[in-house]
Amino acid sequence: MTWTLILLALCKAVITLVLLGPGERPGLLLENNFELALFCGLAAVVYRFLTGKHQFLMLACLGLLVVLSGSRSGVVAFFVLYVFAVAQSRLKVFAKYLSSLAVLAVAWVVVEVFLSRAGASGAIDRLNFLAVFLDETRNWGPLEWVLGTVAITPLSGAACRSLSYYESLFSSADDGTCYSVILHAFLLRVLFDSGILGLLLAFGGIFVLMRRAKVSRLLSLTLLGIAIANSASVSGPNNPYVLLPILLAILLAPVVPGALTGPHPWPSIRYSRPSRNSSRYPIRSG
Repeated sequence: MTWTLILLALCKAVITLVLLGPGERPGLLLENNFELALFCGLAAVVYRFLTGKHQFLMLACLGLLVVLSGSRSGVVAFFVLYVFAVAQSRLKVFAKYLSSLAVLAVAWVVVEVFLSRAGASGAIDRLNFLAVFLDETRNWGPLEWVLGTVAITPLSGAACRSLSYYESLFSSADDGTCYSVILHAFLLRVLFDSGILGLLLAFGGIFVLMRRAKVSRLLSLTLLGIAIANSASVSGPNNPYVLLPILLAILLAPVVPGALTGPHPWPSIRYSRPSRNSSRYPIRSG
């Protein structure tokens, strides 16, 4: 399933680039901000079941897809996946050192994508949301930062007017009232509504759940990093595209790699009829 989704998305991205030119952001299932979190999460989960060359091929396909997509959150999610792959690899020390240096190249791609998107639009909209959030919380005390605001607290009129461009996308009332949902990023919404405690429940709870299901610490941190990367841009654990790889990791935690990559996942079982002298038959007297 992971291979199918990644290859189909890559084919569509290449065809879109050829037919429509650069600037388009094709999505296979939905918006590619969500899809790339799904693909990177799935790749992290199935990584241990792949051979070395297939691991490299999957990373290469995902890297190309991320560059063609132009998604900033997707690039950050891929960066988290790449760090996981380097840490997970069984390469020799020198080869692992070279792979670690390649992290810098991936980081450079992250910066380039951010700059190119900012240059095309004149500004990074997530920074606009962050500026409004900081302005709304400038008078907060420790209690608000820990617990958030009272339920369904509206943003100020100035905040709603500065984000009026997004009215058609997010919840608003006819009188111009808007709420935290217009801040777009899941991290900002949870912080405004539920504070640091809400973030700990949202992300810490998932981490504890994965660890109790025997998901490795490295994979748990990787999936959490991908979720946080997506949360800083769009949505997070409330998004099925982010949550599905986490659920799959929990389900596959007890499975050993050979059970999926071997010729047959189950040992052969043969049944032989017990003999008459077997203890399974009662001994009759007389």
